[in-house]
Amino acid sequence: MVETNPNAEQKQAAANKVDKDWQLANNNDIRSYLGIRLLQGIKVLPSERDCWSTNSFLGVKQVQDIMSRTRYLKINQYLHFNDSSKAKPRGHAEHNKLFHIRPLINKLTETFAEAYAPNRENAIDEGLIKFKGRLAFKQYMPLKPAKRGIKVWLRADSTTHYVSVFEVYTGRPNQGEPELGLGARIVTDFSRDLMDCNYQLFSSFALMKKLKQDGIYATATTQKNRKEFLTEVKNAKLQNRGDSFSMQRDGITACAWKDKKMVYFLTSGCQPSGDDTVQRRKKNGTLENISAPPCVGEYNKYMGGVDYADQKRNDYRIPVKSRRWYHYLAFFLFETAVVNAFILRNLNPNHRKITQKQFRLELIEKLIGAHCTRKRRRSQLAIQVVNGKSHFPVKVEINRCVHCASKGQRKRSTWGCAVCNVTLCVGCFDPFHRS
Repeated sequence: MVETNPNAEQKQAAANKVDKDWQLANNNDIRSYLGIRLLQGIKVLPSERDCWSTNSFLGVKQVQDIMSRTRYLKINQYLHFNDSSKAKPRGHAEHNKLFHIRPLINKLTETFAEAYAPNRENAIDEGLIKFKGRLAFKQYMPLKPAKRGIKVWLRADSTTHYVSVFEVYTGRPNQGEPELGLGARIVTDFSRDLMDCNYQLFSSFALMKKLKQDGIYATATTQKNRKEFLTEVKNAKLQNRGDSFSMQRDGITACAWKDKKMVYFLTSGCQPSGDDTVQRRKKNGTLENISAPPCVGEYNKYMGGVDYADQKRNDYRIPVKSRRWYHYLAFFLFETAVVNAFILRNLNPNHRKITQKQFRLELIEKLIGAHCTRKRRRSQLAIQVVNGKSHFPVKVEINRCVHCASKGQRKRSTWGCAVCNVTLCVGCFDPFHRS
């Protein structure tokens, strides 16, 4: 709200035209707008404008009563998070690619860290926010469902799936110079406050050694062509499924394991050998136990923290359609905050556990409350049809009006409501049903 109103003024001044449909937004307007956006993730419609459709099967009356379509679209148009007039141009020493959304990033970074103490096992992985528009730091990741978009590094608790640390990747630093060891730098930065860390990331021997020196134990998959990877493990000839070969150096275990194909691990937190097994499904559908080193079970158990966090966020994903890239990032962070709040709520022993849908509906009710920005409400009640009858005056036997009787008045009428099965004066029909 702080930057949305100034942004609207700047846009109108730049266009040298007054937007007659725009009115200054207050906190309640923004809260209601966010509540509607959350509801759109639960009630999915072909277009966000369909919430205001006059078709009774398509329109959402609750949304229509809260805010007009024009008001909603104008807030969506001018929604902003920082003062664009203070942005430094490209090439400037203080140019910030994330300037448009920097205050929101800083606030949530601080809040996520303060609100939760992570467990022993955590996962670090990369996510992708789908965005097809023009953007200097847009990434292409063919193995992701979205393939093109904004890359975000995330650290999530492997048990609760709470996202405690995130970082938006904006490309190579220092005017295009290549960044050496991006994954190593992210893992090192994200694990500064952890005592132990399990993460899903292609690792290196040097990174594992550095983490172990800092008192952080990790397990990761790797590629056999990584620098300093043990030659004996790299060249191990494993014939049968379940075979493995491990070696240690400087407290770091390098392991080769034969599944359907060769898989390589680096670990500083698992024993080099053991009698563990994992289950694999045969072609006939039955399960069989396959021998595996301890690092395989440890990795499979804890590596999915970020993936589960993504799954929870996508269960009721808010649809975003905008030309502004920072809107996509803003709603990604907003939904991450919602999921984190849901996790914290269920972890509280003073509250009974609820589903995420129930939590979102409660949050929507809190955000919107009794707020209404419409200039007028409908003057007539929608006529409800029940068993072929409707709330409409019909002729009945003469009797006392129940609405007049509730006010201590004795009046008789030959009119009534066929659905409610009560006698009413014609003038009492509307106030009776509204009450």
